[in-house]
Amino acid sequence: MTAPLLTVAIPTYNRASWLPRALGSVLACSRPDLEVLVSDNASTDGTGALRQQQPCFADPRLRWSTQATNLGMAPNWQFLLDQARGTWFLLLSDDDMILPEALARVLDALPSVAGEVVVTGLIVENHITSREHVRASPAGTFPGRDFIIGAMTGEHFTLPSAMLLKTQALRAAGGYAPRPYRLAVDAAAWFTIAATGQVAVLPEVLCRYAVQPSSLTSSDSAMTEEVERLYGDWIARLQPTAEEVARIRRTMQGGATASACRRIASAPWWQRPGLGIRALGAGRGRGLRGLVRHTTAVGIASLGLMGVADGLRGRRPIRLQNR
Repeated sequence: MTAPLLTVAIPTYNRASWLPRALGSVLACSRPDLEVLVSDNASTDGTGALRQQQPCFADPRLRWSTQATNLGMAPNWQFLLDQARGTWFLLLSDDDMILPEALARVLDALPSVAGEVVVTGLIVENHITSREHVRASPAGTFPGRDFIIGAMTGEHFTLPSAMLLKTQALRAAGGYAPRPYRLAVDAAAWFTIAATGQVAVLPEVLCRYAVQPSSLTSSDSAMTEEVERLYGDWIARLQPTAEEVARIRRTMQGGATASACRRIASAPWWQRPGLGIRALGAGRGRGLRGLVRHTTAVGIASLGLMGVADGLRGRRPIRLQNR
């Protein structure tokens, strides 16, 4: 049997309302050189019953696995990688979706791309603000080192659902096995692959990436801290210039601020003041850096205090219908 060109792997846990959208979007692409894997990480919301309810789940390109116990995030990803037969590997979140026509064009381009990392654009669906926008890096082929630094400075943007990795290269890099990082394991993997090669950016918008309140939990701050540690490790490894380091630091500061703002904005109004006060405490410090941190924290805290006014006016936290 000829190996497929691409494996699209979908790890899922308790997303029965979202998974059909993700899976159906991939299977809507009629290409036969496509393999689709789903690993249900011991869901308790009836995800398994979808296999009998959705006609697309009978597609012969689909292989479905159900875990007896929850493996955790990274081990479930690793399970999918171990099962993959495709030359290329794409990890699709169970609440994201592929644009089928764009996927067909990406498949056409894969045989001629340079390097072992391919990046595409994506549409960010913000289900908190009810807005969406396109994020994409400039098309072209980049030295891996430069692309990694560009990702850390914010010049390049990518997420797993918009990134294809050579399957063998991903395995050789250790896959998604436990590293020093528990949440940023995907970035650690592609950094390792790209560091010694090239990154090809295609002029395609491949997927829709969902940002929703259920994703903005306490792990958001843990993710920020882990990404900061990952960036610090790769700064030491890649030895960027002083100017590049300064830009990376500014990006990291902005990411931490945005993370705090998202946690407050998505919380019930009565919780926002406490979160804002906590941000003020975290913003203490001496000198110029302390002043900047404190000013930032005051802005975040004011967002928390706005929650009181929202509550008094009877506003409720934003909740959007599943699209």
